[in-house]
Amino acid sequence: MRRIEPIFGGCTFYALDIAAYFNPMARLMKDNPPLAADAPMVARMAKIGIVPGQPFDLTKLSPAAQQALNAVPRAAVGKIMGYFKDAGKAENGWVFFTKTGIYGTDYLDRAFVTAVGLGANRPQDAVYPTTENDAAGKPYSGANKYVMHFAKGQMPPANGFWSLTMYNAQYFFVANPLNRYTRSSRDKF
Repeated sequence: MRRIEPIFGGCTFYALDIAAYFNPMARLMKDNPPLAADAPMVARMAKIGIVPGQPFDLTKLSPAAQQALNAVPRAAVGKIMGYFKDAGKAENGWVFFTKTGIYGTDYLDRAFVTAVGLGANRPQDAVYPTTENDAAGKPYSGANKYVMHFAKGQMPPANGFWSLTMYNAQYFFVANPLNRYTRSSRDKF
């Protein structure tokens, strides 16, 4: 495993080497076959030796191909995390993710949701608005205090459950002295 330097929100990513990643992937693709819609991508991967159920051998590729594949993790993380601004619909300073859980062959959207949330409900069941900047457009900072105000009886418009959760730059809960990580419709106000 090797360290990938911070490239998004201060995150430091760790990556398996290429063979350590693609070998389990090929095994998993045998046990969990790709859908028919994935056939073009599966054919592209087969050209470099990634075949469901078969071991991946990086040494069978040219030195140039090996070098290119070794550069993929850093480039992929940058592309995936850079997708945030395009992943949803911007409204009133928030980005609303409206395609979660319905990926088809949108591999970038699928990778982004996996990177920040490890899966998500379909949009008819849940919406995940996210904001990284305050009302003045400045990135949130732990040095500041923020207030989110809802008029009496005007809690977030939801037909069921809602929650408000604060995450750090690595998309983990923010440590705090209250040990409170979310406010939701289940709380008494």
